[in-house]
Amino acid sequence: MSEMIERVAKVIWNIHSSSFNDGVGLDDDLMYLDMARAAIEAIRDPTIEMEIAAQEEWMCVRAAEDRGAVIWRAMIDAARSSQDGKAQP
Repeated sequence: MSEMIERVAKVIWNIHSSSFNDGVGLDDDLMYLDMARAAIEAIRDPTIEMEIAAQEEWMCVRAAEDRGAVIWRAMIDAARSSQDGKAQP
C-alpha cells in the first residue's frame, strides 16, 4: 500500500469515525482503502485551474529542490478552492 493511499484512508476513517463512532477501525475495513484509491484516482488528471496554478508556480523563482512540492500544493490548493469549475475569490 502506498503512503498516500494510507494517509487518505486514515483521513476518511477519522471523518467517518468521528461522525458515526461505530467502532470500525481502518485496519478492520478495507472500504477506507478503496475510498482512498478512488479519491486519489479522481485527482489524477488535473483541472484547468490546477494546470494554471502549476504553470504560475513554475514561473516563480524557487529553489529547484522545492519546486515539485510547491507546484503540487498549488495544484491541490487550486482544486480545493474551485467550485463548479470556477476559481473562488
